[in-house]
Amino acid sequence: MPGVLFGIPVARWIKGTAERMAAARKDDRTAWNRAWMEEYTKLGGHSATCGEKGCPRAAAYALWYLGYVRGTNRMRMEWAIERVYAELGKNATYAVIG
Repeated sequence: MPGVLFGIPVARWIKGTAERMAAARKDDRTAWNRAWMEEYTKLGGHSATCGEKGCPRAAAYALWYLGYVRGTNRMRMEWAIERVYAELGKNATYAVIG
C-alpha cells in the first residue's frame, strides 16, 4: 500500500513526530528518535524492531530538519549535498536527492 511503512501511514507518522518536536521545542536527533518511536506506538505500531529502523527514521529526520516537510515549524534550509552527507548521513542524503 503506497504511503504506508510497517503498517503506519508515513505522512501521519512524520507530521505527528514533528508536532512532538515542536511541543518539546527540540530539533536534535536524539529527541527525534524518541518522538519517532512514541508516534509509531501511538499510531498502532507494535514492533520495536520496525519502529526503530534507522534508515526511514534518519531520512524523515533530515527532511523535517531541513524544512522539506510542509506544515511544520521548520524553515527550508538549502544545504549542499556534501553538507547533508557530512552532518546528517547517507540516509539523509538519499532522502534529499530522492
